[in-house]
Amino acid sequence: MRHCGRCFVLTILLGWIILEPAASARPLRLVTEPLLAPVAAAWIEPRPDASRQTANALTAVQTLIQGRADAVAIARPLTPAERRLLPRPVLSLPVGLDGIALYVRRDAPLQSLSLGVLERLFFATNRCHPTAPPVSLARRFGLAAATARHFQFSAQVGCGRPLAGAVAQLPGDRDVIDAVAATPGAIGFASASLAPAKGVRALALARRPDGRPVPPNRITLGQGRYPLTHYLYLHFYADRQEAVELARHALSPPGQHVLARRFTALPNPLRIKALQRLTAPGTH
Repeated sequence: MRHCGRCFVLTILLGWIILEPAASARPLRLVTEPLLAPVAAAWIEPRPDASRQTANALTAVQTLIQGRADAVAIARPLTPAERRLLPRPVLSLPVGLDGIALYVRRDAPLQSLSLGVLERLFFATNRCHPTAPPVSLARRFGLAAATARHFQFSAQVGCGRPLAGAVAQLPGDRDVIDAVAATPGAIGFASASLAPAKGVRALALARRPDGRPVPPNRITLGQGRYPLTHYLYLHFYADRQEAVELARHALSPPGQHVLARRFTALPNPLRIKALQRLTAPGTH
């Protein structure tokens, strides 16, 4: 009976091995944040068996950590804490550029702001940027903490601090722009890639109170002159050849052309550097 019991256990184990597909044979699984979804759909179009899901940045990273995704496309880097939770080496590459724009109604008297003023508005105090006088705005709207651009805004304007309690946090970029459009005296931050709603415009930003304000557009983003420029990232398991090929396609001229329909393509030197990293996918 003991030998039969062992045979039974061995049979079950062999069945699991046979039924569980090897990673190399499994279709690519990609999770992307909502604004990147149309770009990602075009990137995986040549792979009809690939699956694509949409989630906020925090949820997307969790699927990568839990092994439920092979690659994620989000607008922020992985944190050191998130990297420590990854079971296998993950390669992180920039695949494009975006920016965080500050939106106001067209009838607002403001034309530009400095990062110090933004810090006072959204974080209540000046700890990271030159002291700036407060600006009178009735309502402030931002993105929820799980989103990539909340992460970027907090890092670049508030040195990683949480938003002030008076800031209403909304789930999506378009939600912020629509809330600003509907609220007199409001300001909100969201992706610079979106066309503003009717009656809303984006402000120019200066790094310092005495600096020259720079508007968010493809030229200033591509040159890195806009203060709140940031990368779009593809994070993927380095041992998944399908994910490596996806990254190679995203960084190719056709892949960048698709991305540039909404965002800003990587400057060529950065694109070539990212492609070179694909030759050593075991590194982070």
